[in-house]
Amino acid sequence: MQITKTMRTVSLALAASSMAGCEIAAVNGVIADAYTSAETPESLGIAPSNYRGKSCLELAVERNSAQMQLAYTGDHQDYVRRNSQWTTSSVEQVERETGCLPGTTNQQAGAIEYVLKHPQDLEALKSQLPPGGLEYIQAGGKLPEPQHTAVIAMVNPTTTVAPLPTTSSQNVGARWGATTPEGLPQSSFDQWIAKETPEKYQERSCEYLQRSLVASQNMEASADNEVRAWGASKKSAVSTALASKTCPAPIPTTGGRMGAGIGPMDPVKAARLGMPLSGASIQKVLPGDPAEQAGIKFADVVVAVGDTVINDDIDLLIALSKISPGSIARLKVWRKGAYLTVPVVLATPL
Repeated sequence: MQITKTMRTVSLALAASSMAGCEIAAVNGVIADAYTSAETPESLGIAPSNYRGKSCLELAVERNSAQMQLAYTGDHQDYVRRNSQWTTSSVEQVERETGCLPGTTNQQAGAIEYVLKHPQDLEALKSQLPPGGLEYIQAGGKLPEPQHTAVIAMVNPTTTVAPLPTTSSQNVGARWGATTPEGLPQSSFDQWIAKETPEKYQERSCEYLQRSLVASQNMEASADNEVRAWGASKKSAVSTALASKTCPAPIPTTGGRMGAGIGPMDPVKAARLGMPLSGASIQKVLPGDPAEQAGIKFADVVVAVGDTVINDDIDLLIALSKISPGSIARLKVWRKGAYLTVPVVLATPL
């Protein structure tokens, strides 16, 4: 009886919070007809400041509602998708500032919020907590300190798990890139932006530079002011490096498709959670696609493909472009203090 009552309370909280997401969808459909290129997240009321003060549950509902619209097809789809991306970026920034457990579903966030208020019901709702949710609750709703323990994750029968090296930061960095708990200084967007110089890109291939230029333009469209500044700095540095080379026109990608949204490592998030400072961040896993089928999770960090070290999202795009559809990409993935080897059978590009 107590469990039934508990679940009913959580369901009511989620239903009430989800109304906000429905309203966002309706508003997006109405204002799409009034699209102008001068619009900004601030002018549309979807900047980070519009979400500060909300609970982690409310933020999860806003984020998941916006992410559902990222794949919207129909009238004004570019407009709707752009606003959805802005909303997602703004909410994720506030989630980081607030200290919310990242990547939760509405149900998981609802269970966390309820148990924090009613700790006696932990056992009844434990099955609905996300990975790391129990530790988050035990810490009083705060992100726990990073741990160097292996996580046994049932990715698939062929997945192997290796513990993070704990002897020195050089051991980690020499192979896959350093992680912050090894005594390295905390990182910030300002530090990352300062590293965006033409010299950083001089030795990079034409393909890397061309892809980086596109990525920098996408960053400039972010709702996050710091990400926009980072994108502008990257664009300037990459453009200068490109101008010093004689590069052929970009050619269409012929490699397989993983079915996941990727991005660069967030230096602030990496410092807070003890994640690798280099690698490609998994920001979205598409339902039913190869990444999900193989067991790739949101917030995983891809640090290598086979023997090829992945320093950022561009490296991952290039590595996957060399692997034919139907072939296996053996991803080295960092997840909660452990390295996993996850074989992904790539699909045919859409």
